[in-house]
Formats: sequence, C-alpha cells, structure tokens
Amino acid sequence: MTADPYRNRGSKEETPASSEKPSSEPPLPRKKRAKETYSAVPARNFTLTTDDRVRALVAGPPAFAIRRRRIEDLEARIVKKLRALAEKTGAFPLALPPLVERDRAQLNRLVEDHNRYYPIEANLPANPSNGEPMDGSVPFVPMIPYTAEALLALARELSDDE
Repeated sequence: MTADPYRNRGSKEETPASSEKPSSEPPLPRKKRAKETYSAVPARNFTLTTDDRVRALVAGPPAFAIRRRRIEDLEARIVKKLRALAEKTGAFPLALPPLVERDRAQLNRLVEDHNRYYPIEANLPANPSNGEPMDGSVPFVPMIPYTAEALLALARELSDDE
C-alpha cells in the first residue's frame, strides 16, 4: 500500500523531508503585533470614565480655564485700547489713561485669583521633597502681575509687527 498524501493534511506536526535533518535549535518565536494595531480606537495618553464625561458636560469647563480665558481676553482688550489711542494721537501714552488703568487693576485681580486658586482647582500634585505644587513635571510658576510698562511694551510690539 502506498501512503495517503492527504492523511496528515492540516496536522500541526510536519515530518521533515528525508533530505532535511531536524534542527536541534528551538523554533524562533513569531513576531507579535503591537496591541494598538488590533484596535479601531486610536491610542490616547488618557482615558475618561463615564462619570468624568457626564461631570464635564454638566459642570462645564473648570473655573481656572474660564479665568485664564478672561485674563487673555482682558489683556487683548487693553492692548487694543492702547493701540487705538496711539493711532488717534500719533504716539503711545507715557502712562495708562484712567479707563485702561482700571482694566489693568481688574486684570491683576484675576491674575492674583488665578495664582491663588489654580493649584487647588487643577488638583496639582505636590513635590514630595518640598511640598510645592507641580504643574506637570515642572514646579508651578505663578503668573506675574501686569505693569503699565509691560502693557505699553506689548502694545508697541504688536503695532510694530503690522
């Protein structure tokens, strides 16, 4: 009788050909694909639980983000007022006009509040060696209050860019 060539078809064991010698070395492991390639969801550096998503929808943006946006908007408004005044008079003023000075005081109150509450609202971790809040991997650096000179310099710088 001749051997049936289809008998061992699909079996995991394969007999080596007569001319090949079986290797004493273990077989090489198959290359595994990265876990991310099996997923239709892109890789992220964070995950949000359902509770976090609902809280974000109900509560809105955090207070520190709203306050930071107000600081940026007020700074832009002050610079716009100073540039408009410079266009009207032909030169930047040496001191801030009273209305702009009032806006600067409000801006500095927002900066002071931001420096005071941001580490708490953002739940910044503390450095174990000294107890100082850490903003990511660097120590938290408070915002510097705005001076009249700094705002005038910013307005001049932006008008030179145009």
